[in-house]
Amino acid sequence: VKEFTDRDWEEQRRCEFANQYYDEILMHSDPAIHRLEDNISRVGDLKIPIHYTGYVVQSEPQEIKVNVEDVVHLNDPTPKIVVSVGGGKLGHDLLESMIRLHPFSRQKFPIA
Repeated sequence: VKEFTDRDWEEQRRCEFANQYYDEILMHSDPAIHRLEDNISRVGDLKIPIHYTGYVVQSEPQEIKVNVEDVVHLNDPTPKIVVSVGGGKLGHDLLESMIRLHPFSRQKFPIA
């Protein structure tokens, strides 16, 4: 008898839902860097194909204008944290957590 955790049950439910209502899953990632299995342990339960599309990015502008201030910031040796979030509901929480994490960020961007 296998005991299911809440996470197992939730993943099983999501896989069943995907199998019933979707034809395929488009994973906006490079499989050499991040695979669906990194987030879902029950990928084997999916009966639909998974296609890796690569990363979705904006096209590069034809002419990039860099001003003096940009050059100064880009050449500043001070360590930096880069955080990228999509349009999901957790984006705000992630950004707020990163601001709280870094002492310089707390001084530069105080949280009310």
